[in-house]
Amino acid sequence: MFLKADKGNTSVAMHRDSYNNKMRQQLSDTNTYRIAKYDLCNSLQTRVNKLTFNWFTSKLINKNLHRSISTYNSVPPRAYGLPKIHKEEVPLRIIVSFVNSPTYALAKTINSWLTTNITPPTSRVKDSFSLGDTIKTLIIPDNYTLISLDVISLFTNIPTDLALRAVNNRWASLENKIPIPLIEPDTALKICFDSAIFKFNNDTYAQQFGLPMGSPLSPILSDLVMEDLETSCINNLDFDLPFYFRYVDDILTAVPKEKIDHTLNTFNRYHPRLQFTIETEENNAIDFLDVLLIHNNNNIKTDWFHKKTWTQRYLNFNSHHPMSYKIGTIINLVDRAIKLASTEFQEKNLSLIYNILRWNDYPHGLLHKHINKRHTYINNLPDNNIDSAPADDNNRPATTFIPIPYVSGLFESLNRLFTKHNVKFVGKNSKDLQIVFDSGKDRIPMGKRSNVVYKIPCNDCNQAYIGQTGRHLNTRIKEHQRNVQENEERHTALTKHVINKQHTFSYDNTNILCEEPNYYKRLLLEMCNIVGHTNSVNLRQDVEHLSNIYKPLISAHISHIV
Repeated sequence: MFLKADKGNTSVAMHRDSYNNKMRQQLSDTNTYRIAKYDLCNSLQTRVNKLTFNWFTSKLINKNLHRSISTYNSVPPRAYGLPKIHKEEVPLRIIVSFVNSPTYALAKTINSWLTTNITPPTSRVKDSFSLGDTIKTLIIPDNYTLISLDVISLFTNIPTDLALRAVNNRWASLENKIPIPLIEPDTALKICFDSAIFKFNNDTYAQQFGLPMGSPLSPILSDLVMEDLETSCINNLDFDLPFYFRYVDDILTAVPKEKIDHTLNTFNRYHPRLQFTIETEENNAIDFLDVLLIHNNNNIKTDWFHKKTWTQRYLNFNSHHPMSYKIGTIINLVDRAIKLASTEFQEKNLSLIYNILRWNDYPHGLLHKHINKRHTYINNLPDNNIDSAPADDNNRPATTFIPIPYVSGLFESLNRLFTKHNVKFVGKNSKDLQIVFDSGKDRIPMGKRSNVVYKIPCNDCNQAYIGQTGRHLNTRIKEHQRNVQENEERHTALTKHVINKQHTFSYDNTNILCEEPNYYKRLLLEMCNIVGHTNSVNLRQDVEHLSNIYKPLISAHISHIV
């Protein structure tokens, strides 16, 4: 199997048996997981639909939101593992994919309500740049040392009762911004907690404690619990912290040297499942995110820090991508080299960038030009603040971004041509290395797949029926089988072929031609496939809405394949 590592831009080759054994080892932790008899997919789907229907009939939500949250073609969540290559024995971090699960849309909606309307705490670090800008102005008192705290397995150790309490405690600031009353989010959250039942290797597991990593709700709920935790723990310390920063579950602060153990114990007493590890500065330095903080007397110097998992692998210059993406890679690295480092380290970092990108096949001239250009640009900004660059004119019409397959030369010409119309094309590759990676998840049975264009071959001739459905494929196939019993005006082209030719169709050999969640795009793909398959039994009206401009393109594509 080829997998993506848990951290770092690294690919991992692992034998499938080893992967499965490591997953089972993680799932055997009875404090967190247990074997379940049923996946509860259908019952959860019913609960979600009943809840949202009540919201709709009570006029708490509109029709569009009700439609987007309701689900009828869900599949059970599926677990997979990401290798932790930075740890001994390379254990796996278990992630649960909730995409297309019964509670996925509901969880995304609640997450949107909470993240939009809750003011983040002042302790939260937005990114490395904001940390670097802030930390360099701070003073560390005498006899204080830098420390970092980290929660062990945050999501799976967040008590759900603390998550509910965190939302309830903030309801006074939310009740006028969220369309549903307090009792309803509690009900919805409990449904989402009950959804932590997932499949792996055709077995069903239930997460019996904590929040599942992979649910859209887990990040915001964990953040709220961490905010409550830090407020309580800081108040219980018997000394003042000169500063306190947190990024998810990573905490950076400074404490008196004799209070290191007291600080760790104070945080670990908050809840028996929320336990922290601690790191202290070594040789007057400690890393946090990708910033190295150097304790220099009572001040802090910074440098760009690279984790052990850093591969130095970036977008290769010879790859089939727009030149703007490659220049953007240079600019992004220069920003980090300068903004994350004190002046004395910047030249070293710029030399490192040059050598790394040369290794990634970037030409000397291009690197020299854009590294110097970006360096000069940053130095001329007030306080070297990238964020202080002038914003676009508010009176200028908004730019429309359109993704298209990247074709060298044509892509650049289209962007030049459409600039005056405030249209910008974004290049994408239809095929990349993603196709060789294994997700590690159980495959969804073909009959449970939805949002597909499919082909059903005839048993008695070389023709086939092509259709599309947003529901489970099995559901649509059963409708085809029953269609012969319905009134003639409701007969599909498949049924007419069965009756007129006395033929049968091979439903067991149904093929999925493509997947597309967008209904209108799926209709277009269905029509294109009908035109492309000259032996289809579909009727003329099945493609009457297909523009004629597509037909020569489809014909050219088919002839190219032949």
